[in-house]
Amino acid sequence: MVMKVGILFIVLLMMAGIVLGVQGWSIKQIYTKSVTIHALAVTSNNSGAVINITVTAITPGSGNIYVATSPLPIGEGGSFISSSQMAAIMAASMANIPFTRYDFFINSTSNTLEIGGPSASGYMTVGIFSLLDNRTLNSSVTMTGMIMPDGTIGPVGGIPDKIRAAASMGYKVVLVPYGQQIYTSPTSSPVNLISLGKQLGVTVIPVSTIYQAAHYLTGVSLPPNETLSLPAQYINMTRYLYETLLLNKSIIPNGTIEAAEYYANQDNYYTAASLLYSALINYYQSKFSSLTSSQIRNEINSINSTINNYLDLLNHTTVTSVNIDVMVGMYDRIYQAQQLLNQSVSDLGTGNIQDAASNLSAAYVRVDTLQYWYALLKGIRGGYVIPRQLLYKVSQDYLTYAESTVTYLYSLTQAEGLSAFFASDINQLLTEVSNAQTYFGEGNYLMALSNSLDVISETSTMLHLIFMSSQSTSYETGLLTIVRQLALYSTSRLEACNATPLLPLSYIQYGDYWYSQFNSTKANSTILASNYFNNALNLYEMSSAYSNVVLQLLRTVSACNASYSITIPTINTSLTSISAPQPTVSPVGQSMIINPLTFTIGMMCILIALAILVKFGR
Repeated sequence: MVMKVGILFIVLLMMAGIVLGVQGWSIKQIYTKSVTIHALAVTSNNSGAVINITVTAITPGSGNIYVATSPLPIGEGGSFISSSQMAAIMAASMANIPFTRYDFFINSTSNTLEIGGPSASGYMTVGIFSLLDNRTLNSSVTMTGMIMPDGTIGPVGGIPDKIRAAASMGYKVVLVPYGQQIYTSPTSSPVNLISLGKQLGVTVIPVSTIYQAAHYLTGVSLPPNETLSLPAQYINMTRYLYETLLLNKSIIPNGTIEAAEYYANQDNYYTAASLLYSALINYYQSKFSSLTSSQIRNEINSINSTINNYLDLLNHTTVTSVNIDVMVGMYDRIYQAQQLLNQSVSDLGTGNIQDAASNLSAAYVRVDTLQYWYALLKGIRGGYVIPRQLLYKVSQDYLTYAESTVTYLYSLTQAEGLSAFFASDINQLLTEVSNAQTYFGEGNYLMALSNSLDVISETSTMLHLIFMSSQSTSYETGLLTIVRQLALYSTSRLEACNATPLLPLSYIQYGDYWYSQFNSTKANSTILASNYFNNALNLYEMSSAYSNVVLQLLRTVSACNASYSITIPTINTSLTSISAPQPTVSPVGQSMIINPLTFTIGMMCILIALAILVKFGR
């Protein structure tokens, strides 16, 4: 009997070994395809050059980017690597496929002393798109320009020398970033690039978006012009946010109420709510102005306690394809409140009680309104769970890109002699990147992603602003129109994926408000018009960036056919002061993931235990 049990044990152990072997040694078919682009560059002695960049796409993959260059890609903070990541992400979005379906190998060789900067990333995006969409690149066309997460083509340096290099290599068409037609540099006179191209026998074409670049390089049709479409669920959600703020009607000036009602009557509830929100900050600024230093500190401690409660609630809520918009909105507002409170503490340290009270009031209103966003969050059911590992991957990619874009912005301001003008803004961006890194290290990937997208949008806006001074006034209107259309297109794709894009649509509507303010003041007040322009541009940038990253997540988990429901909360008139419920929320969904190897080993242990029991039981 003992021998039989021993034989049985050996057979079972062999079977487990076979199972493990199958798990460890599986045969997969791997498909690869490559393309080589000839990117324009500038050497260390400021002469133009052409470098070869070969991109290979491999499927199945995991969305990884592998970069090998000679020399090493160390120039401008290594932004060549991070811009390569963004190029692959944007190309996959253009081709309507999940980014994680492929791995990408990028190899570059150059006779320059170093490779660096993101100026080839626009061309690289089109090259990768041609692979994924089975298109052929036009060999007579080349390009320089940085890819932005919203799909715009960002400014680059050294373009006159790059055009000369392209002409010497026989190219007939050179695509350059829109807004740099008149190229300026602190070391030389302005250069009309289109005229320079004609002298060299090259057609220079400014392109504002990656879709225009792809049209000239591959012949793909341009995306359609979209109009603003507001889904019923979006209207209901923003109406709720607006009506909750109206609970404070008695302390808001009549003029503001009338202005808010004007926009509410056009279903622009987010703008209406924003106007009421600003009025509430003004009210509390006046109310808190008489607080003592000790009272301000007590309020700061109270608000921080409420923030921690909300963070605990969010950390216990599963991220899904439907609620991610509201969760990001809450994280963004929490982050802003935290920064305001930190500034208030700093003001107290310098004895500036008035500014401390002012920052406190803005933080107070920001946190007070979180209760309404959380009520919306609790009313969302269904959708697909977004795996934590996917959030880790996407957050990491965008955090890396955020850091690199700030580094590139700094290097570009240095080259253009504008570093002193942008120094304060760049330092603030670096602080935000550092905060995002902290959140990422703590495992709060969604908050890190939110911060990174904000940094990228703000940096994108500044990159456009660098070259504003050399452009005509019509450039401003043209740029806003282009970026707005990109935001509409990105949002329409998200809607086509059965999503309710709360934040992207809100940013477009609020951006439209500032766009109209810009148009009404640009003839009379340059300073005001400039501020309004910056607000509109940044909001459109944020809309596109948010749409693209959420669409990437939804496609990766195949959530475009997910069913869900959104129950709009009943307005509770008692919700008029800061209070956060205790973290008793249950996750909106659970996903069970079985690791085959772990499962198999576990079964082996059970079988061994049974065999031993049989042996000793006999």
